[in-house]
Amino acid sequence: MSRVVCVSCIDGRIHDFVFKAIARIFPDTMVDLITEPGPDAFLTKPESTQSLIWDKIDLSIDVNSSKAIICIAHEDCKGHAVSKDQHKLDLEVWLKNIKDRYPKIPSHAFWIENSGLAEEVGSSLSLKS
Repeated sequence: MSRVVCVSCIDGRIHDFVFKAIARIFPDTMVDLITEPGPDAFLTKPESTQSLIWDKIDLSIDVNSSKAIICIAHEDCKGHAVSKDQHKLDLEVWLKNIKDRYPKIPSHAFWIENSGLAEEVGSSLSLKS
């Protein structure tokens, strides 16, 4: 069974949607879940916070052999209370940074609505979880 690493919000309301969205693209895959309030904004946080998240992603890749990196942002996020458009822009910045840091590992970013609709940022793919 393969494995991916996902940086997602700490908000438990979206966790089922997160796993369902990932399963649509990576069926039969284990997920190493890193949670952080407003994860799509972590590149704007203090260097110490960034370092902790990078270290966890590195661990998942180096020790658990994760084959992809995913970031999730969601509607009504209290940890990063910005518009949907801003979340999507932040996810695009996140993707660029991930691709620069891990050029050989596929990366994905999703916006999840309260209804469970998961939209891949940078793609026309929409999934109903």
